[in-house]
Amino acid sequence: MQPPIILSITGSDSTGESGIQADIRTITALGGRALTAITAVTIQECGSIHSVYDFPTTLVFEQVHSIMKMYCPQSVKVGMVRSPETISAICHEIADCPNRIIVPGIFNAQGDLLMPTSVLQSWKEQLLPLATLLILKVNEAEL
Repeated sequence: MQPPIILSITGSDSTGESGIQADIRTITALGGRALTAITAVTIQECGSIHSVYDFPTTLVFEQVHSIMKMYCPQSVKVGMVRSPETISAICHEIADCPNRIIVPGIFNAQGDLLMPTSVLQSWKEQLLPLATLLILKVNEAEL
């Protein structure tokens, strides 16, 4: 039997505590096959994010599009996406996937906002309605 294929769309955490690195570990530990589309790279130290470098929408879209076309994952997990354009681009691609796990990553562990507030409306209007499972921190739910 083939392991379930799960696509994770999120940022890279250089410390490995969250983001794509943690998703790969979790998916693999649970017996799945982890595929990835990276949205951003973070520069971190001691739990503090120094910088976030977002990938262009076309780069994120092309990663997602090729994986969806070639592998038809059973589940897609969407984490940190910090651009309304990127949100729009990936929504169309993941809409037909049977399981869409949405974990916005609006705040880091210290409670610092990880994305411009202008992006939150795109999350609310486009990604959250696609969720078959929505995972929020308390402060994200309050927001």
